[in-house]
Amino acid sequence: MNRFLTEVDWDEQELNRQRLEMLQEDPSTRYHKQGVIAIDIDTGAASLLTPLEHPFVDLDEFMAIAPNGDIIVADDEADVLYRVDQDTGDVSVFLSTQDLTGAAGTDDVALQGGFAFDADGNFYLAEEITDSLLKWPRSEERRV
Repeated sequence: MNRFLTEVDWDEQELNRQRLEMLQEDPSTRYHKQGVIAIDIDTGAASLLTPLEHPFVDLDEFMAIAPNGDIIVADDEADVLYRVDQDTGDVSVFLSTQDLTGAAGTDDVALQGGFAFDADGNFYLAEEITDSLLKWPRSEERRV
């Protein structure tokens, strides 16, 4: 099995397209503009995590779990990364447009490159326009 998984030339874009298509078929996992959906691991039950009044314009498919458990989501249209509190669903800005464009050194950013936290809580973002890997050190201000 390992040989099959590691030696096959996978088309990641096609696999992601199929994954999203499958999620759209089920009403409990279907994308909608109302926000982030939480799925209970034990029961499989889905629920809306974020309030209906939220700042999202166009949530991207990328998200990460911060070391403190908060969910970081990308709003590709607004060029903002939001933090969603895992317990309350409260939404706040994690990195603003100004934070992102300032770090990238451009007037525009593309958030499709993905992002992640390392074991020390540092945050990394692959910015697509400049083909840069950006790093934000862990800080109290971002409370991760």
